[in-house]
Order: sequence, then C-alpha cells, then structure tokens
Amino acid sequence: MAGEPIGLSRRRFLYEATRLGFTAAGLPLLAGCGRWGITDPTPGPTKVARLAWLSGRESTTTSSPLPVGVTRELVQRDLVEGQHFTVEVWKGSPERLPEIAAELVRQPIAVILVFDAGAAVVAKQATSTIPIVISANDPVGERLIDSLARPGGNVTGYAGSALPVVPKRLELLKETLPGLTRSVFLVNERDPLTPRLIVRAKERAAALGVELRVVDVQSADDAAKAFEMARQWSAEGLFLMNSPTFEPLFSPLGNTLVELQLEHRLPAVFSQRQQALAGGLMVFGDPLGLGSENVKVMARAVDLILKGTKPSDIPVEQAIPTGLIINLKTAQAFGLTVPQTVLAQASELIQ
Repeated sequence: MAGEPIGLSRRRFLYEATRLGFTAAGLPLLAGCGRWGITDPTPGPTKVARLAWLSGRESTTTSSPLPVGVTRELVQRDLVEGQHFTVEVWKGSPERLPEIAAELVRQPIAVILVFDAGAAVVAKQATSTIPIVISANDPVGERLIDSLARPGGNVTGYAGSALPVVPKRLELLKETLPGLTRSVFLVNERDPLTPRLIVRAKERAAALGVELRVVDVQSADDAAKAFEMARQWSAEGLFLMNSPTFEPLFSPLGNTLVELQLEHRLPAVFSQRQQALAGGLMVFGDPLGLGSENVKVMARAVDLILKGTKPSDIPVEQAIPTGLIINLKTAQAFGLTVPQTVLAQASELIQ
C-alpha cells in the first residue's frame, strides 16, 4: 500500500503508534500527561503506577491507617486503584530494612511512601532517582531534604514537628503536679530523631528543676521494667516521644503503656487520643489531631509526581500538633486536681 511504513504492516503501524501515544494522524494521545500518563480521562494506554510503602514494622499492611488514607485521597483525585495505580507494602525489622529497600528499588516502582524518618533515611540511601513521599518529623534535620520550600533531590511530602511537642509534655506534667521533681522519659532509640528529642527534654527538665531519666522501650517487657524502675526511683510522672512504637494505631504497645500507667497510678502524658480514651491521664500533640492533613498532603504529592512533577519542585508542608486532651476520670482516680491553668489549655475533656 502506498505510503505504508517500510517493514511494517498498516495494522502493526497503528498498534505501535497507539502504544507510543499517537493516533494514526500523529497527534499525541497523552500530551501533558507526564511520566505515567494518567491525567487524560479518554480511553488509551495507561501505565499502572506501583506505589510501595516501606516500613520497619511487621504490622504494617495495605489496611493500615496511612496506606488506607492515602489510597482514599488518591481515589478522591479521580485516580482508580488497579487502573491508575496499585499499592503494596515492603516491610521488615529495622535491621533488615536496608536489605529490603535495596530489593525494592530494583523494581519498577513509581513512588516509595514512608511514615517515619527511619524508613525515609533508608529509602533515600537506597535510591536517588525514585520519588519518595514522606510523613515524618524534622526531614530537614535528618537531611532528607534541603528545606521545606525547596526540598531538592527525590524526597517530598509532609513534615510533623515533634521537637517542640516533647518539652511541652513535660511542662504540662509540671503544671499539673507542681511538686514534680523526678520524671521518666520513654523513647524509641531506633528513631533517628531521638537524640535531638532527648537534648530538648533534658534542657526543659533542667529549666523546670526536674530530674530526668531516659528509658528506651521496644517491647511490652521493656515497658513493664520502665514503670517498675519509675516506682523504685519514686518518679512522680512520665511522658513519651512521638513514635509509632508507642501509638495504638501502629503498635499494641501503645495500649500496654496506658494499662501500666493505670496499674502504677503514675501520671503520664501520651501521644495519641486513643490513649486518653483508654484511660491515659493526658495526651498532647497527637499527630492525628491535625485530622487527615498528612494523608492529604502525601496524596497530593503522589498525584503531582504521577503527572510528571519532580519531587524537588513540590514543597514539603509542615504542621505542629498542639491539642491537649485530659481524662478527668483518670485524674480523679489518681486523686489529682487538675489546675484551671491546665484545664484552660485543653481542647477536649473526657469525663
């Protein structure tokens, strides 16, 4: 046939043209659709983007809160799971995470997602090309990004800020218990932010005249030993850092800590609203208290990346959770009268 490309049948030519994103007339089908070609609603070839969550927790699944939330937000953005994207979880112990990440980046992954700084550091060490979307504390301090406004590199997403939250938890203990002289600070030493949080906590403790003991907790057994140590040391209060290790939505240890607080009648400040509902005396700075802001930010970043925007061009959004929740029933059981100055700061009182 006259005009037919040499070495190709007309049928084969049309197939190849369509596969490459052109009509027979040579017009782009996917113009402006970016790397993954998902912005044009008209029928045509679409490359399904693989989204992979990297987690150092065996309990993480596609049904965990953040994966579910981000998937839901992507659907709200007119992306269809199974058609435009798929979701998978790559997980293992923190010790195995570098090995897992190394295998992950050898796959045709569109975006890697993480919800803690430790996994984000591992992901960035494994790849400088695959986009990484984070929900983590202090990504600038962890050198994951250059700045919030101009992340640079291949990392973007959402930044919480635990640094001002931890000292405030100790302040609330001191305000509630004016005679507080000894307090225990529970930490997760596997979190890369922990050394800086310890420095902040010790500085505030010194200013408040409170002696502080820092205890690493990785298991229910560690937690039980920490509370027993607090009893023997005659500690009057306890507070903890923000970490999935201590949060009920991510770990059973979150509820165990509340049970130990009630058993030992030791006033404590926790990190998640669910812990106040379960009997925790106080919760301050619940990251989920910001609603689904981190989920929305992560989904927006993924959407932009799939449409061709570079992670380095997507500013990292930050928010500092400040809500205070007080369980007055627990306070009464402990024989505590919460001062009006503390009650006035509360965003929620549980009767």
